[in-house]
Amino acid sequence: MPQNCKLVPGQQTSIDFGSLMPSQLVSPGAAGQKVVNRNFQIQCSNISAGVKINLALEGRPHGQAPRYLETTHQDVAVAMESGGKLVAPTLLGAIPIANQLIPITLDYQSQKAQFDLSAWPVKMRPRPQPGAFQGSATLKFDFE
Repeated sequence: MPQNCKLVPGQQTSIDFGSLMPSQLVSPGAAGQKVVNRNFQIQCSNISAGVKINLALEGRPHGQAPRYLETTHQDVAVAMESGGKLVAPTLLGAIPIANQLIPITLDYQSQKAQFDLSAWPVKMRPRPQPGAFQGSATLKFDFE
């Protein structure tokens, strides 16, 4: 049987920042102002003890600052943090490097794991143009 991990069904996976004031968009590297926190539960199957699971977010990095997720608004990107460190998005099909991995610990007996993710909007220009934005990323599990 193949190794498999997936999010437990029923969890909210979208992040809505709601209406934002310009002051809530921070510059790259600054602490987030409009932070949304999520805790995700993972269920795995057929993972043998000692198998390492790497978890990354596949998405398009912002052209000006690749450690942030690109959105549909060129002046706004999204920062994502897990385990106290910024998690840069990984291009589709690319092998993630250290700063692109989300730390998780699997309980091999129950085949369950969890991780926390925080996200916040980041301005890519000193005065971003007003407007809506969207971005997306996909969780990718790799087994070693």
